[in-house]
Amino acid sequence: MLRAAGSAPFLLLAGYVVLFALWALTSDLPDPERGFRSDLAFLPVGIAVTFLAWRASRADGLDARTRRAWSFLSLAFLFFWLGDTIWFVSQWVFREQGTTGSTYLASQAAYIAYYPTLLIGLLSFPRFLPTRAEARYFWLDVATVFLGGLMLLWSALISPLITSEMSTFSDLVLTIGYPLGDLILLFGMSVIAARRRADAVRLVFVLLTAGLMLTVVNDSISSVLSLTSGYKSGTTLDLLAIAAWLFFGGSAEAQRRLAGPAAAEAETLEGIEALQRPRMSLAPYVAVVLGYGTLFVSALSQRTPSLGIVLGAIALTLAVLVRQYMAVSENVKLSAETAARASEARFRSLVQNSSDIIAVVTPETRIRYQTPSVERLLGYRPEELDGTRLTDLLHPEDQPRALAVLAEIGARPGTPAPLEWRLRRRSGEWFFAEVILTNLLEDPTIGGFVLTIRDIQERKTLESQLTHQAFHDPLTKLANRALLSDRVAHAQARSHRGGRPCSVLLLDLDDFKAINDTFGHVAGDEVLVETARRISGCIRAGDTAARLGGDEFALLIEDAPDAGTPREVADRIAAALRAPIVLQGKELFLSASVGIAIGVPGEAEGELVRNADVALYIAKEKGKGLSEVFEPGMRAAVVERLELEGDLRKALAQKQLLLHYQPIVELSSGRVVGAEALLRWQHPRRGLLPPASFIPLAEETGLIVSIGLWVIEEACRRVAALSGPGATTHVSVNLSARQLQEPDLVVQVQAALARAGLPPSRLVLEVTESLIMVDPRSMIPRLRELKDLGLRLAVDDFGTGYSSLAYLQNLPVDILKIDRSFIQEASGDIGLSLLARGIVDLGRAMRLTTVAEGIEHSEQVHALRETACEFGQGFYLARPMVDADFAKLLSSGATLPRTPA
Repeated sequence: MLRAAGSAPFLLLAGYVVLFALWALTSDLPDPERGFRSDLAFLPVGIAVTFLAWRASRADGLDARTRRAWSFLSLAFLFFWLGDTIWFVSQWVFREQGTTGSTYLASQAAYIAYYPTLLIGLLSFPRFLPTRAEARYFWLDVATVFLGGLMLLWSALISPLITSEMSTFSDLVLTIGYPLGDLILLFGMSVIAARRRADAVRLVFVLLTAGLMLTVVNDSISSVLSLTSGYKSGTTLDLLAIAAWLFFGGSAEAQRRLAGPAAAEAETLEGIEALQRPRMSLAPYVAVVLGYGTLFVSALSQRTPSLGIVLGAIALTLAVLVRQYMAVSENVKLSAETAARASEARFRSLVQNSSDIIAVVTPETRIRYQTPSVERLLGYRPEELDGTRLTDLLHPEDQPRALAVLAEIGARPGTPAPLEWRLRRRSGEWFFAEVILTNLLEDPTIGGFVLTIRDIQERKTLESQLTHQAFHDPLTKLANRALLSDRVAHAQARSHRGGRPCSVLLLDLDDFKAINDTFGHVAGDEVLVETARRISGCIRAGDTAARLGGDEFALLIEDAPDAGTPREVADRIAAALRAPIVLQGKELFLSASVGIAIGVPGEAEGELVRNADVALYIAKEKGKGLSEVFEPGMRAAVVERLELEGDLRKALAQKQLLLHYQPIVELSSGRVVGAEALLRWQHPRRGLLPPASFIPLAEETGLIVSIGLWVIEEACRRVAALSGPGATTHVSVNLSARQLQEPDLVVQVQAALARAGLPPSRLVLEVTESLIMVDPRSMIPRLRELKDLGLRLAVDDFGTGYSSLAYLQNLPVDILKIDRSFIQEASGDIGLSLLARGIVDLGRAMRLTTVAEGIEHSEQVHALRETACEFGQGFYLARPMVDADFAKLLSSGATLPRTPA
């Protein structure tokens, strides 16, 4: 409410000025009447502005200089108002004519008094110029503004006035007085325009400068019109004058409203703000444009510029050059100082905020200085450690080494030395620190040892973890192969120096692949972790358990009291593994094959593990859940097997494999109806090898897939060529388990038949009963796919796999081959066993062809005929023969056996 009430005079003034402007722009009164009303209208404006300036000088919170400035400004405005009032009385009351009347002269005296009083007020405003450079800049800016405005005034007003003819002395005084007054206004405006002011009072001086500028323009135009006797009251020129009054009143009102502690503080600190936040005043630049613009216009007017304009241009140029020189010099100086302060501040900030401790230590190891980061790293405040011995913070084991290093570095100034010490925190916790020690004893600003201390505990912990991971299995946390090899080497070295022998056990879980395939790899990992736990529980604390990869584990038994100790450990592990493991709600029983190697003096490094590996191989060859101790002869057997494997990999490419054919005979007539293709290997060194000597190896290595495909293609090709077109002779080929697992088996068989030109009905694929019973749910669909090609399927070794009749009736088979074990004891008196008779009867009931295998004498033939078994094969009927002999047999049409049965 108080602010609103205080603003009422200014609002009335503003409204009054607006109404005057509307009247001046729209009135069409005669000139005398218009002049009278215009002069009368100015009287309340002047006294109102005087009141506003006086009230601003009395506002609370103003400093003394500002209060003094507004007091002089209010007095100046009062002089101008008196001049207007006396002028009005002289012109319109006394009707004085000319410039000699006493009343007229009194008004001019009041007008003339306005200018110096106003200048005093303008110069009274406070200026904060903390340095000589600031003062020089200020007065150069004032001079620039003044010179630019002076050149314009000289060209437009002063020069014409000086050259005009004056009728009286009073005319000459007044003629010179008003230009001088305008110069005073121009100078005052220059001071205000060049003045750097705080944001809080910026509006005050902007309005004040605007009023001064309008006053100078109005006076200049009025003086020029007076020379030509063209000046009259009541013209639109009065709008400039009343607008100047309005800006003066607005400045005073802004000063009053902004008065207070905040404004006073802002005015006091304006110089500091100018230094911290450099400002650019546009007034000097505007003045330069006005000055040179005046010179340019004067030159274009096709008249020689006056001496005053030329001198003003020279002075203005000098001011600009001096100003630029000072600016460049000051910028260079400030840049250097700023860079130095920034560098110092940056260094101080880096040191004070560094995460590392920077400390200065005397030669007696007493701490003289440390950065604040010591509180974060050690928990002590910096002042708490002043005078403390550095060695009191070091681990006892590091103290002698630290003192030795300090003594050594003391003889080598300036040379940094990186170290690792253990320091104690305030809590008592020890941590590893990286210390860089530099001897700066000869530096007068330091005079001691400088230590840069960095906490590397996390790095040391990470290094320890990485070292552990590098030498341990991530799943079971047991030692890995690298750590086992290292410990075995050290154990062998100790044993060679007279200690007791060490032993290595290699363990391989039996059928672990089936666990992964059945329960998944996550469950398999659980089994491995549990196995590791049980193995670790079976050994001493000084022994080493390791996982070498997959399901293979190893044990290092050191300083065994006797050779029986490793065997006892293997037995304990076997017993521990026999305990059931519950996996997905099912009990699982494990077993492991174990290879044991006992070290001997003088044994080469790494030989012990290789011996255990050989023993493990032998144990796995003999069966499951067995353990074997390495013996020298085992290596030869393993080497032989490896050589055989290498030869087998080359056998197919080098065409060393061949087929023999054992005829299949119709027992009732002796007619040859087909043959079973039997694989042989013509080894270059070992001679002709039967299937039993290399087929298991082919199964284990996976070579059986490519070998089996070759057998199918070769058998189809040879039988198609031997028997001729239109023949019905078939060929039987055995399929392995690995072949049945191949996803493209059906496509391969179909392609082999097509390439050989053999009808599918003449190909019989034999699958053992035990193979089908491993996983009948997956085997039966695969057999159906083969059956759909048009070939026939036979169950080999029937009766040995204990197949379920429920599965048998769903099998897509055509032939049952009775295993030789069921007909070996058959004779003329005894006949076939009941089981063999049952198989024949079962085949007849299920409309399946029966073939008896392993017929070796005539009594077996008679017994089989009596039971109505249809076909047979064996040595008694015909031995396996090469394809040429089999071709002669077919072409001769002979019956088998060749001697009457």
